[in-house]
Amino acid sequence: MDKKKTEMCIYLHKNRETTIDKLSKVFNKTNRAIRNDIEEINVFLRHICANLIVVENGVVYTNLKEINIREYLNNLDYYEYTLDSTERDVVIILYAMTKKNMFTINDLLEFMKVSRSTVMKDINKVKSFISIYNHELISLASKGIILKEINSKFKYDLIIDLLKFDLDNVIRFFNQNEYLELDDERISYKEYISLIDDVLEKTEEDSGKKLTEYSYNILKYFLSLYLLLLEKSENQNLSNSSKGDFIYYLVQNLDNKFEININDIDRHILRRLLDSLNFENKEYKNNDLPKIQIITRKFIEDISSKISIDLNFDEELLKNLSKHLSSILNAKAEKLEEYNFIDEIIEENPDLYKIVKESIGEINKIANRKLNDTEISFILIYLIAAIEKQKNLIRNINLLIICAAGVGTSYFIKEKIKNVVPYANIYISNTQNYRKFLDKENIDIVLSNVKIAEEFDYLFIKNILDDDFIEDLITEIDEIKLKKIKSGSKKTEIYDITEKTKELDNKLDLSDILKPEFMRFEIEAKDWKDSIVKSSRILLENDIIEERYTDAMIKNIEEYGPYIVVSKGVAIPHASSEEGVKKTAMSLIKLKNPVPFGVEGLDPIQYVISLSSLNNEHFYAFFDLVNGLQNEEIKQEFISANSSSDMEKVLKKMEDLT
Repeated sequence: MDKKKTEMCIYLHKNRETTIDKLSKVFNKTNRAIRNDIEEINVFLRHICANLIVVENGVVYTNLKEINIREYLNNLDYYEYTLDSTERDVVIILYAMTKKNMFTINDLLEFMKVSRSTVMKDINKVKSFISIYNHELISLASKGIILKEINSKFKYDLIIDLLKFDLDNVIRFFNQNEYLELDDERISYKEYISLIDDVLEKTEEDSGKKLTEYSYNILKYFLSLYLLLLEKSENQNLSNSSKGDFIYYLVQNLDNKFEININDIDRHILRRLLDSLNFENKEYKNNDLPKIQIITRKFIEDISSKISIDLNFDEELLKNLSKHLSSILNAKAEKLEEYNFIDEIIEENPDLYKIVKESIGEINKIANRKLNDTEISFILIYLIAAIEKQKNLIRNINLLIICAAGVGTSYFIKEKIKNVVPYANIYISNTQNYRKFLDKENIDIVLSNVKIAEEFDYLFIKNILDDDFIEDLITEIDEIKLKKIKSGSKKTEIYDITEKTKELDNKLDLSDILKPEFMRFEIEAKDWKDSIVKSSRILLENDIIEERYTDAMIKNIEEYGPYIVVSKGVAIPHASSEEGVKKTAMSLIKLKNPVPFGVEGLDPIQYVISLSSLNNEHFYAFFDLVNGLQNEEIKQEFISANSSSDMEKVLKKMEDLT
C-alpha cells in the first residue's frame, strides 16, 4: 500500500458507489491505472473481506461499511506501507523528535525500510525544511545525528504544521514497532501513546468536556511530541488557570502521569492549541424546540420554492435538520477545520450552496451570529440527502432501445442496461417501429446503436457498453429523476411510507393535542400581545401551563421577531418548556378582528394557536398542521370553520394529508 491507494480506500469508504471515470478524474490517473489499483487494494485487503471493491460496467461498488478503514490503514507497518518522498521527510523529523540520544543512518533506514541513498537524500531536504522553524539536525562523525532547537518558540509551529499537513502519517508513525526513552525507561511508541490517551480521557472526565475525534487526535499527537521536547522547569504554576478549565485538569493530569512541571510559557502554548480545538456539544436539550422547528420549516419552504423541489412533506428532513440546528444555534462556531470533505461538497453543489447561504438570515438571527461555511455545508448535506431520497424513490423511468441488429443483440444490451438501472421499464424496437413506442409509452430516454435520421435526443451506444456510456447514462437518468420531482410527481409516490414513524415514536397526533374544548371563535383582541394572552388563557385554565408561560411567549416574539407566523393569517406562539409547561397541548382562537404581527404579506393574523410542549411530543402535530396550511383546499376549509366540530374535521384532513 502507498499514500495514493490509501487515499483511494478512504474515498471509496465515503463514496460507496462511484465510477471508474470519476476515480480517474479525482486521482488524476488513467482508467486502466485505476482498475489496477483497485485489484491491488482488493488483494491487500482480502483477509478482511473478499471482494471489498467490485467493478461492474464501469460502476464501482464498495463494501467497506463495517470496517474502520482509516484506522486499519494507519496501523500498517512500513513493510506493508510504502512511504513516498514527502512522507519520509515527515517521518525523519518525527523520528528525530522521539530520540533522546543520537541515532544513525542505519537506524533510520531500518526503521523506514528504505535504502541508504534514499535516506541520505531525504535528510538533506529535512535539514533545509526544519531550519525554517529554527531547528537543525546535527551530524557528528562516528556518533550519529541529533535534533537541536535554536529557538524553542518555533517548536509549537513545527509540531502543529506536521500534524495538520498529514495527521494520518503521524498516527501511522506511532503505530510502528519502535521504542523511545522516557525517564530512563525504554517504552514502545504504542505504550507511550496509551499513556497520553489515559491523560486525555481523565481530563475529559474531570472537566466534563469532550473533544471531537479530530481535535482529540491533534491534541494527543501534539502532546506525544511536545512532551518529549519539553524542557523541565522547577515550578508548576496554575495561577492563570481556573479550576474547572480543561487546561487546568490537563496540566494536573500530565504532571501526575509523567511527573513533569509545566511552566507559564508551555502552559500558554497549550492554551493556544486548546483555543483552536473543537469540543463536542453535550447532548443538547433544547427546551424551545418549537422555535427551532418553525425556523427550520420556514427555511425548508424557502429552499423548496427556490429550487422547485417540494421538500415540505419530508418529515425526516424537518426532524433531523431542526435537531441539528438546535445543537449549533447556541454553540460557538467551529474553529479548527476538521471536515476535509466540505470543499468538495461546495464545489459539487455551488448553486444549492449559494441558495442556502442566501436563505439562512432567520437562522443567523436566532443564533445571534453568522453560520460559517462548515455549518452551512452541513445544512447543505441534509438538503442533498433529502433530494437524493426523492430521486431514489422515482421508479417510473421508461427507456427505449433502438437496435439495428438482431434480437440477440437487443436483449444483450437490455440486460447490460438492467445492471445499471434495474428498476427501469425497458422497451426494444428496431429502426422501423420505434415511433409507436415514442408515441405511446411516455419514453424518458432513448438509446440507440444506430444513427437516427429523425431529430430527437438520444444516447448513442455500442453493443459492448463502455465506461463513458455508463457515465453518460447515469448522468442522464439523474437529470430525468430531477425533472420528475420538479414537475410535481405525486407525493403518495414519493413518500410511500410503509411504517408510520409516529406510531414507533409513540407521539401525539394533531387531534390529540388540539382538542375541540381548546378552541374558541369570534374572540376580540386589541393587539398581538392581547391575542396571545387570550389564546394562552385556555391552556392556563386547563392546567396545561403556568401563568409565566404567557409572558415568556410574548418576550420570545419581542426578542426574536414574529417568526411564529407560519402561514397567511396564522401564528403559533410558544416558549421554552422551562417557562412553566406542565403538559403538551395546543389552543386555538379565531379573532373577530385580525391583528397585525408585523409580517409583510402574512398579516393580519386571525388565528392564534398557542403551543406548549414537553419532550418534542408536539412534532407530528406541528408537521401535519403546517403542511395542512400549505394545501389551498384545506386552508380554505380551515378559514371557513366557525365551530369546534368544523375545525375538528379540518384537523383530521390535515392528519390524513401526510
